[in-house]
Amino acid sequence: QIIVLEGSRNAAFRRSEIITSRLMRMVRDKCRNIKILAFSSDSASPYYETFKHISQLNNIELIDGIPQALDRFEQCGIVTKVADKCHWSESGHKIVAEELVKYMKKSNILSRD
Repeated sequence: QIIVLEGSRNAAFRRSEIITSRLMRMVRDKCRNIKILAFSSDSASPYYETFKHISQLNNIELIDGIPQALDRFEQCGIVTKVADKCHWSESGHKIVAEELVKYMKKSNILSRD
């Protein structure tokens, strides 16, 4: 949990941040004018804030609210992760898919049928 305490002051985390930004810039450069969407699977700090910042730097649209939606369902008793507590369950995948569709319809990326 040293990264949680040190954030970007941690050398390994900073290297990961730089590499991730380079990769996202490469994707952006290859895609030119195509809209790129990204989302985070959790909202843990400093990872989420860093991912959000890197997305903004590289003109990649961040879909917010995915981890919060999963948390809401968890609080209602829906199991959104499998036994390892990292990967989504079938319900978790469905919730994420519904949130992504909702975002894309609201943003007129998908039709509203």
